[in-house]
Amino acid sequence: MKKISLIVASTLVMLLVSGCSTKDVGYDDGSAKQESSAEEQVQRDIQPETSLVEGDKVSIGDKLAYINVVTSNIDGKDISLRSVHFAFDKYNLTDTMRAIEKENYEIISPLVSDNASIKIKLEGNCDEWGTDEYNYALGLKRAKTVKDALVSDGISADKITLISFGESNPLCTDKSEMCWKKNRRVDHKLLP
Repeated sequence: MKKISLIVASTLVMLLVSGCSTKDVGYDDGSAKQESSAEEQVQRDIQPETSLVEGDKVSIGDKLAYINVVTSNIDGKDISLRSVHFAFDKYNLTDTMRAIEKENYEIISPLVSDNASIKIKLEGNCDEWGTDEYNYALGLKRAKTVKDALVSDGISADKITLISFGESNPLCTDKSEMCWKKNRRVDHKLLP
């Protein structure tokens, strides 16, 4: 009888251990390597030379990646900057998003150096998951992460303002994973 009880107990433990998964929704400082999401994998395949207009959709294989571009008008010239996207419940930059931020820096830097009055407004956004307060704080952390990247590249911190919209400024309102991914972003706006 003891042998059967031991076998049953061992089997139950094995089932519990193998059948349970954990979900880490904590923040990291960017030092730990995160698993790639499907969107990040698709984003890696998008070449930086891709011509973008606001609201473009780029089809790669059977996946659809949304590319957000915000256009600001500075001295009669339209300046388009790509949005930086984040994984669910995260505010660190992936390598792909850091590359996009670097591209934005290359566009912003000459404008800021040529015109002392230009300011950069970084707008943090979240998907609809979480409380309003939580999403407001997360949006602000995302904007600060992007600001820190711009400052480390050479933009003066006093040229950058931050705002968080939390979940109140969605680009997409469908109830789908792709839509939620599109809303987890920081938009760049140039102000004259």
